[in-house]
Amino acid sequence: MKLNKKKVLLIFYVIFIAHVRVEAIDLSNLSQGQRNEYNAVVDRINSPFCPGRLLRDCPSSGADKLKEEIADLARSNRSASKIKQILFEKYGDDINPMPSGTVGYFAWILPAIIFLGVLIVIIFKGNKKAEDA
Repeated sequence: MKLNKKKVLLIFYVIFIAHVRVEAIDLSNLSQGQRNEYNAVVDRINSPFCPGRLLRDCPSSGADKLKEEIADLARSNRSASKIKQILFEKYGDDINPMPSGTVGYFAWILPAIIFLGVLIVIIFKGNKKAEDA
């Protein structure tokens, strides 16, 4: 297959450029501390508009409006924890990327426990077969 210049450029575009999303929120009028508070929120909560995705990664217009609201709260010198509290009151615990309560943590730990159990069984069965041979 012969690649011409257009095909090479298209492949380059798809691999390196097309998936990059430009931040639509103007943060230029935030101080460094306010930007840190903004980033601490959008990097650590799920989007109510894109289930299972962090707010930072959600491409919807609703997420852009929420990011703008978070920027406004950061601009008014609210801390990241206060902004998160406001958002949890408004959107509920669905935006929390970490499970809450003991049952939630168990749901994160259970797959690791199962994996380790299966791994131990495989190792012991393998050792038993090696001893029998």
